[in-house]
Amino acid sequence: MSVKKIRKFNLFLLYFGLFCFFSIAITVNFGSLLLIFIQIIVGLISGGISVILSFIFWRCPYCGERFEIRHSRMDKIIFCPYCGQKIE
Repeated sequence: MSVKKIRKFNLFLLYFGLFCFFSIAITVNFGSLLLIFIQIIVGLISGGISVILSFIFWRCPYCGERFEIRHSRMDKIIFCPYCGQKIE
C-alpha cells in the first residue's frame, strides 16, 4: 500500500475518532451510559491506531525521514522534501 493511501486511511480514523467524541454530547441527552462508554472506547482506539500509523508509515519510503504529522500541505506533496524522490 502506498504512503498516501495509508495517510488517507489514517486521517479517516482520526476524524472518525473525533466524531465519536463529539457525538457523546448528543448521546448524553438520551442517558445511555453503555452507548457513551462504547463511543469513548471506539474514539480512543481509532485515535490510538491513527497515531501509531502516523509514526510507523508517514515517512519517505526512500530516505526514511518522517513527514510532519499534522494535517497540512505535506498531504499534497509529490516529492520528498528531504531526498527529492517522487512519492507515490
